[in-house]
Amino acid sequence: MSRRFERTPTPAQEDDDVLDEMHLPAKGYYGEYFREERKLGMGAEGSVFLATHIISGNVLGTSPCFRYS
Repeated sequence: MSRRFERTPTPAQEDDDVLDEMHLPAKGYYGEYFREERKLGMGAEGSVFLATHIISGNVLGTSPCFRYS
C-alpha cells in the first residue's frame, strides 16, 4: 500500500497588492535590538559604531556596525 501526497494549492496573488513596509521583519530591527556603545570611525559614506546586539535582555554579542549617512 503506497500513500499518495499532494501539494496544497496556494491562492493566487492579486496584481494590485502593495508592499506594506510596516510588516517587513527587518524594518527598524537595528534600532530595536542594537545598542550603540561608541563611534569607531567615519568616512564619506557613513560611520562605524561598536554595537551590542540585545534581544529580551540577553546580550548576543558585540560587533562593529556600519551606519550609512
